[in-house]
Amino acid sequence: MYVYHLCICYAVFLGMWFLDCFPTNRGFYPKGGGEVVVKCSPIDHFKPIQLTTPGNITHVDIAAHVAGALPIKIAERMSSTARSYLQHHLPASVKLQVDNIQEPPHAAVGSGCWIM
Repeated sequence: MYVYHLCICYAVFLGMWFLDCFPTNRGFYPKGGGEVVVKCSPIDHFKPIQLTTPGNITHVDIAAHVAGALPIKIAERMSSTARSYLQHHLPASVKLQVDNIQEPPHAAVGSGCWIM
């Protein structure tokens, strides 16, 4: 999902259009084994972009995930800490959306957690 939420957003700015992007397996250090399927339309060239002027932050989506044998409580602690930090460092007008997700056991190689 990291690839989808970050890399693909910038690739769209460059002129790429994605037909599909999804993880088939999640892998964690040190074992690895994660896989992502990405399908996109071919392009002749990238469009130039300029990322020198940041916009205003209007909302933040926090997604905390656990996989394998880890309990959802870990994701809840991670997202709670992130939310608390952001509430103290961002203007009150910024909306925070929190999702805690427990991946199904078959969707990961080993156990791990992450937050975006």
